[in-house]
Amino acid sequence: SNVIPYDKRYFIGGSNSLRGWRPRGIGPGNTPKSSGSIIDRSGEFLIEANLEYRFTLIKNFIESALFLDAGNIWNLSSAGSSTGYGVINRNTFLSEVAVNTGIGFRFDLSVFLFRIDWGLPIRDPSKSVDQRWVMTKQVSGSLGKYLLDETAIAIGIGYPF
Repeated sequence: SNVIPYDKRYFIGGSNSLRGWRPRGIGPGNTPKSSGSIIDRSGEFLIEANLEYRFTLIKNFIESALFLDAGNIWNLSSAGSSTGYGVINRNTFLSEVAVNTGIGFRFDLSVFLFRIDWGLPIRDPSKSVDQRWVMTKQVSGSLGKYLLDETAIAIGIGYPF
């Protein structure tokens, strides 16, 4: 087969991935948000990096974390893409990398660790090339609109990676 089966494809966004986007809220490549449903947002190739600095707020109970996530998913050929977007191209794939930052809290409940993260997108490849740096464009306009429309809250059990 020239196409990877759906259950073997990659998805990105959410509590264990790019925390500035909702699950399957980004990709593949530069696919616009208005293109298709979130079910179609899958890819055959994934690049992702996460950096997290954790520190203690209340010993043996609450930790906090500052994080930076970057990455995206792509298809290897147009046969794997249902929308026609998101085929990896060595000349453009770096400009299609999404970046987010944020803050989180980890609650150590002895039995398990509960976490909540607030992710803020910095670079959104689903936007046009001149509007991809969303934090600089949106914050200078309406901070409230940016916080409501562009940020995401991710809840999880255990550490993200």
